Amino acid sequence: MSESTREVENGVVRANQAGQVLESITQASDAVFQQASQATKAAVQMKSAVSELVGVVESVSAVIEENTAATEKCLPIPTKSPSRSRTSPASAKRIRLQ
Repeated sequence: MSESTREVENGVVRANQAGQVLESITQASDAVFQQASQATKAAVQMKSAVSELVGVVESVSAVIEENTAATEKCLPIPTKSPSRSRTSPASAKRIRLQ
């Protein structure tokens, strides 16, 4: 009978240990879930911020294009003879492309 009692006591100890391990696993699982939820919220916020940034950049680009067009109308680019020109080949290409 004494051996049966020890086996039951060992079973109880192991069951308690298993319960503690399962509780630890549950807590770790909850922590991972919370982190995943926070990551999801951060991703949604980043998407919103990126969309807003794209809109702002597009607005700035439109203003730059308008200013460039207005400047080109108001200030015609002077033409010089090639021998006297101080314009570099790269800037000459830019002028022609505009």
